[in-house]
Parts: sequence; structure tokens; C-alpha cells
Amino acid sequence: DVELTNTLRDLNRTRIPEWNFAGKPEKHYHEMHLLRTRGNANNENKPVADERIRTVLTWLATDDFWIPKGNVQSVAKFREKFLQFEMKAATDKPNGKRFTPAVPGSIPEQTYSHPEPPAALLAEWQAGLEKLRARFAARGGMIAPDERLAALAGLTPISRSGDGVLRIGARDRNTANFAREYYHDDLAAVFGAVAVEP
Repeated sequence: DVELTNTLRDLNRTRIPEWNFAGKPEKHYHEMHLLRTRGNANNENKPVADERIRTVLTWLATDDFWIPKGNVQSVAKFREKFLQFEMKAATDKPNGKRFTPAVPGSIPEQTYSHPEPPAALLAEWQAGLEKLRARFAARGGMIAPDERLAALAGLTPISRSGDGVLRIGARDRNTANFAREYYHDDLAAVFGAVAVEP
């Protein structure tokens, strides 16, 4: 219940990085539990398998209305609209193709792999992450420093070019765009000039 609820939370954070559910998290976990054990709010006593929920969450990540417009800001709303979302996911044809996630629970996207960085660069990266943790702690806010660092988990240092720019590789374009848009200044404050790829 926690994992699925947090997935919905993270989808909303693509709009607003510091977004969180209103009220206590337990209320939202409970709604997800009800969806799994009792089903859609309009169709009680028909439990919904985790895999079906993951498929709908994956579809929501590709939809340009529900999450981008801020229309699913609670698990109660997700539960209420679940069957509608599921039908739409089954019939949606982005780019002329039926929506079929490559891996259940994931957003189909090209991923990139990067070689293991040299030991000295890896040590610099680890030390820099600790500086980032301290920076995030000093900033405060609703998101804990560890959660902010987790958003950077898909990044790997690649090399330092002759002009001192740190090249950082991301596992996919979404991670790269997110890091550039929301964490570029923090990364630059700790590592100097940075370039996030792709």
C-alpha cells in the first residue's frame, strides 16, 4: 500500500517537486488498501490486484491530462476513478499503438548505462553527495534530505573534461531533465560547472 501510494505521490512530484498529499499519509495508505482489498469506490467487494494498479499508474505517467493538470491529488480520487483509468489505459493508443508498458509498473523509456567512474572521481562524487545532504538539511522544507538525494540516485559521474566541467550521466531522459531543472544549481554549488546527459 505504501509503495503504490508513493508511486502516485511521485507522479504528482513531476509537476511540483515538493508536492505531497494533504493530511496524514496513513489516510492515503488506507485508501490504497481499500482499493486492493475491496475495489473501486463505485464497485465495492471486487478486489484489485497490485499489477492492475501498477499498470494504471504507469498509464497515468504517460497521460497528458490527469496528473499534469493536478486532477489526481489523493488516493481517494485515484480509487474513485480507477475503473475509468483502467479502461482508458486499455484503449489508449499513443503514437498509434495500444498502450502496453514494457515492464509492469514502469514507464517505457530508453535507458542509458555508463561505465564505472575512476576511483578519484567516484570519491569526489560521494563526498559531494554528503555536501548536498548538508545543503538540503540546511534548506529545510517538507522533503527530507534523504528523499532529495534519492531523486539523484539515477545519476553517475562520467568524467571531468579539460575545462573542469563535470559530466554526469543519467539513466534516462526524465532523470536528466529533472536533475537539470530542479537540482542544477545545487549540483553546481557543490561540484562546480556540471553537464547532465543525455
